[in-house]
Amino acid sequence: MRRPAQKLTFSCLDVWLRTHLPEFVPVSPPLPPGWRAYAWIVAPDLTVYVIIGCSASEEHFVVEVGWSSSGQFPDELAGHLLPDEFGRWRPHEPVNGGLRFRLTEFVPNPPRASFDLEWDVILGTRCDQRHADGPRPNATMSSVAACIEDAFEIVRQFAFPYISHRTGIDIPCTWERAPSLPHRRQ
Repeated sequence: MRRPAQKLTFSCLDVWLRTHLPEFVPVSPPLPPGWRAYAWIVAPDLTVYVIIGCSASEEHFVVEVGWSSSGQFPDELAGHLLPDEFGRWRPHEPVNGGLRFRLTEFVPNPPRASFDLEWDVILGTRCDQRHADGPRPNATMSSVAACIEDAFEIVRQFAFPYISHRTGIDIPCTWERAPSLPHRRQ
């Protein structure tokens, strides 16, 4: 991701979190360049993490979510969260009381087997929903905000309930997505 788009993405994310989920605060675990992490101490034995990773080559980002029962950042990225319906694999178990995962497993009918859920900050959509080819303009605050809101809707609908199910601790998320307005490209 080009530096201006990355800066805009993190700036917009910081504002969005302060406004909608102020429980999340920035943390500094060892991450690659272009990645940021935020933590929410939900209970003494549950810290939830949201990690945003900007692509080095495209104007995209990915979202990872994790939890820890010790407050220690979950270093290990899970392979599978859910068991295979044919019994080929079991769900990844927590390591040292924590687990980190991408939102990909929560997307119904992914477009391809190697699919990784990413958001395009220029078009303001998930990468599997892109409709435009040709020259790409710069990212705007509204296109980045649309991506962040969509990502956190998946976190709210799927990742938080999954973590609550695995840990037995309710995550009291009060944010709900506003009704969608027609999105105008700028």
